Amino acid sequence: MWLLILLVLVLPLFGLVLTSLVPGYGIALTAKTATLDNYRFVLFEHDAANRAFFNSFWLSIVAAFFAVIVAVPVGYLIAWGKQRWVRLLNLSVELPYALPGVVLAIASLLLFLRPIPLTGIQLYNTVWIILYAYLARFLVLALRPTISGYHQIDRALEEAAQVA
Repeated sequence: MWLLILLVLVLPLFGLVLTSLVPGYGIALTAKTATLDNYRFVLFEHDAANRAFFNSFWLSIVAAFFAVIVAVPVGYLIAWGKQRWVRLLNLSVELPYALPGVVLAIASLLLFLRPIPLTGIQLYNTVWIILYAYLARFLVLALRPTISGYHQIDRALEEAAQVA
């Protein structure tokens, strides 16, 4: 088992780190060629990389906030709803998390390639596609604990609150 983890996870990451320490692809890693200039360039000098880091950080915070806001009512529906459409809603929330990230990214791009019908809003080539993909992918991570919390509440308490 540990050999499999080493071969599949650790060695490729180790190779990636070693490759990042040389000034160019194909240059052998030695004490003379080892450099951290690639990291300095990406972290401090490359404007597009800095913008990408900032956008990812900002969008992940916004997506987490909206995921929690959406998880409370949707979790209530999934926890107590017995209709068929509620099960389909549950499946539609879980499916994007099961898909590979690249598949979800391409599907999100293709979904918003044209303007949104009836509104004419164009989301293609904007950060809002990333926000949509984050929400689609990670909503289930906010939803599962919410549903679990709803299941721990006795249904009789809710019925008593509705009567009062």
